[in-house]
Amino acid sequence: MKIINLKKTILLVLPIIVTTVANAQVTIGSNAEPSSAAILEIKTMHNASHIISITDDSNITSDKGGLGLPRVKLVNRKTLEPFIQGSIDDQTKMKHVGLTVYNIKQQITNSIDESFEPGTYVWDGKQWNISGGRGSEGARWFYLPPFHLSITLGSVNSGEIKLHDIYKNQFTQTGNGAFISSDTSINTIPSPLNGKLYENSELYYVVTYYDTSIMSIAKIDPDGTMHYTTNGTAPSAKSYINVIAIVK
Repeated sequence: MKIINLKKTILLVLPIIVTTVANAQVTIGSNAEPSSAAILEIKTMHNASHIISITDDSNITSDKGGLGLPRVKLVNRKTLEPFIQGSIDDQTKMKHVGLTVYNIKQQITNSIDESFEPGTYVWDGKQWNISGGRGSEGARWFYLPPFHLSITLGSVNSGEIKLHDIYKNQFTQTGNGAFISSDTSINTIPSPLNGKLYENSELYYVVTYYDTSIMSIAKIDPDGTMHYTTNGTAPSAKSYINVIAIVK
């Protein structure tokens, strides 16, 4: 029978445990201690001087380089490909929240989910969101162009208007005689990411202001149809509506 020396075994394991606890916070690149709230910090230098503002030279922690993220070609904004193939359940999606990569794919298609520009993308549990790049994705919202609503003075009238039609008709030259550009080749104002007009299914609509003294807005349907009622009161200088389109 083989006899195991438990005393020696415990003594050998103990330093490993102690080392693990002591190194719960780690610095890569130098022997400097990580910041108190950082589990992992990458820095090649540390200045003990008092920091007055974030732009102080004493706040610089590296003069050698930065973090090189994995460079990948993403497949679809709603999937974890190419890392996980095929469909995945919600639990798996949520477990990967915060996954960060640098996408090098440049692709414009009719599908916004398959259109990409180079930049840093972060998985939010449902889809990839760009957090850095060359700025071509631009704002995630924009104002709808001005439009008219008919009012019959002295009469209450209900109506509806399709907000996507307002956007589409004024952002394209076809059927819009007031569309004039300094570049005659421009006949459509494209969305910043995929070079085409946003589809109705790609937008949310929000009314941020309207003159309640002349009308009321009952609701905006998911398809962008706005339902309103005018009370017959004459409009004034403040009688306008602000409508914002938000990219999903």
